[in-house]
Amino acid sequence: MLSFYNCSATPIILLALVSLAWFVIGVLAGRTLPTVSGGKSKSPKRGGKRSARPQKSPANIKGNPELYVGNLSYDVTEKDLYRMLGDFGRVNSVRLITNSFNGKSKGYAFVQMGDRATSDKATKALSGKEYEGRKLVVNIAKNRAR
Repeated sequence: MLSFYNCSATPIILLALVSLAWFVIGVLAGRTLPTVSGGKSKSPKRGGKRSARPQKSPANIKGNPELYVGNLSYDVTEKDLYRMLGDFGRVNSVRLITNSFNGKSKGYAFVQMGDRATSDKATKALSGKEYEGRKLVVNIAKNRAR
């Protein structure tokens, strides 16, 4: 006759009992089970409010919006965008969005201009204009966590 302690299922039963005890202690302590969210926690940290993410660019803090430039030809490069937008004022940065697998352009970019006035001027002048056979879409980019 096999005793309970010699059974091959003992480690599994023991693990189940320990897990159940851990769960019951957590429930009695008022804690909830963590949710599966792909590694990123959406709940506030213990003991405080969730803080807002800081803006990445100091120009955004001063009220200078980032521009979305869409419907670009797939052959357009960052240099082309610097030249095209440089006519309206200083261009701080250009991020041409590319496919991570083959490195080709996806047809849109984000541009940070020198100040608010040049951003507005470039938006009004370029929105709907044709560039390399395509009508551009230029507007203020929606801020979104990256």
